[in-house]
Amino acid sequence: MKKYLILIVCMIIVGLMVPSIASAESALERISKRGEFFVGAREGSVPFGFYDKDGKWGGFSMDIAKEIHKAVEKKLGKSIKLTFKPVNPKTRITLVANRTIDMVCGSLTHTVPRD
Repeated sequence: MKKYLILIVCMIIVGLMVPSIASAESALERISKRGEFFVGAREGSVPFGFYDKDGKWGGFSMDIAKEIHKAVEKKLGKSIKLTFKPVNPKTRITLVANRTIDMVCGSLTHTVPRD
């Protein structure tokens, strides 16, 4: 009897989760609707992300983000604006989690709490 009760509770939980999973909008869907791809980057993390002498974004992370941007445009089959947004170690994960930005491109150390 106890096994059946646990099974029923699990089925109810899964049943409640399915509609929210199905209605969740993917990052690509958001980017496509918005027509803009927001990438978080560090402003003073040479050589990864920084402003160059002309005040433009530069660094390895920007180069990688630009290639990802090209792949996103190809996947969506349309032109998408690429916008870099400044982030710092305290804000970068939160900004992705709350969907203010679509991704962060830069150095980030893997830790268990970030899983």
